[in-house]
Amino acid sequence: MKLTISIICVILAILSLNAQSNNTKDSILKAFEHKIAKDWKVEIHKDTLVIESKTEMWIDFQNIAGMSTIGIQHEKYTLEYLKKNGIKTKARIMFVIQPKWNSTKIEHIQNENSRIYNEIDSLLSKYSLTHLNRTYRWHEELFGGETTKEENKRILLYKAEKEKLLQTITKPPNYETENHYLFIISRNWRYRETNTAYMRPMIFPDSQKNAIWALESRMEDSLKSITKRN
Repeated sequence: MKLTISIICVILAILSLNAQSNNTKDSILKAFEHKIAKDWKVEIHKDTLVIESKTEMWIDFQNIAGMSTIGIQHEKYTLEYLKKNGIKTKARIMFVIQPKWNSTKIEHIQNENSRIYNEIDSLLSKYSLTHLNRTYRWHEELFGGETTKEENKRILLYKAEKEKLLQTITKPPNYETENHYLFIISRNWRYRETNTAYMRPMIFPDSQKNAIWALESRMEDSLKSITKRN
């Protein structure tokens, strides 16, 4: 039994070393890490890449939805306020890191995503909602005008099925390097990754806010942005 456990440990260690070796050979990733080394540290744990600031910050989020002006409300986010009500932490962005897909997998994913989006587009007809006006507020789909009780029921069914289909979409990578795709999991200076643009991060000190902005700019410049190209 002890021998078996030892063998398993050796195999896991070899796999881990191989993964680290593959990352080391990624010239784009290594060059990017070198460029941000002054303010950020980069760590890879199995299939997760973590970039974390070397200094701490205080952060809170301001809900600006529906606000005609943010002047007075903005002024309350002083250092004292953030120390009392905010969170003291280091800025952190996390990615899933995967080997690049081959052309066959890319074609399959594109075709499957296209099929799902076509199915989503057909839902308005399926639930007899094409006659209603639609608008968007902070990414939320709204149906305008007066609606009947039956229409409201169909709207709920439509939104539920649409959300279910959206969950089956294969998310494209945010960035690519020489050998890898990078998928953003989270950025702790964002309230959430989707549909929360109305939650504005309030950060102290300003130097940390500027460091975050510089990091995101560096990612766009140094890594290949899939989102930007598509």
